[in-house]
Amino acid sequence: MQQRPTEGAKIIASDINDAALAELDAVEGITALKLDVTDGTAVEAAVTDLPAPDVLLNCAGYVAGARSWTAQKRTGISVST
Repeated sequence: MQQRPTEGAKIIASDINDAALAELDAVEGITALKLDVTDGTAVEAAVTDLPAPDVLLNCAGYVAGARSWTAQKRTGISVST
């Protein structure tokens, strides 16, 4: 990772990949969180445990064939405050 958080930003980055999390966690200003965003219970628990964000960027996706479409299609999770 080449860029670093600036101006006091506190970044919480999530992933399900342990190698990616280790790389993120090594960057000052980033807290890495193992989180499967297709698991509604895990997302709700993470949101409950974290401070309310000033900015939220959701960039979750899936790789075709990596998981079934049914697992990717979950809806109804609200993370608003």
